Amino acid sequence: KDHTLTYTFACLGLALWCLLVPMAIFSRILCVGDRACPKHARSFGYFLSGFAPSFWWWDIVVKRTDVGLMMAIAYTSTIEDVRAKLLGFAVVSGAALALFT
Repeated sequence: KDHTLTYTFACLGLALWCLLVPMAIFSRILCVGDRACPKHARSFGYFLSGFAPSFWWWDIVVKRTDVGLMMAIAYTSTIEDVRAKLLGFAVVSGAALALFT
């Protein structure tokens, strides 16, 4: 059977969830003047807590990209063989480790 429609919806859903939502959160937090203000900490504390003030973007940009790549490998048919998917997971993890350590 032809799975083009399902594949299209999967790719659109992944793009929406992994690209547009983090970009919207990033731009909203970027526009906030004082990120340490209690009002903003209540709204965006999940994304800001535990990070140095200069690295507030780490969770939104780096970790969401990592999760998005893992989801793209796991839930799309870009890599069809199960062993190749496992290798893809290892490659993404190794790349993240190499880039950010």
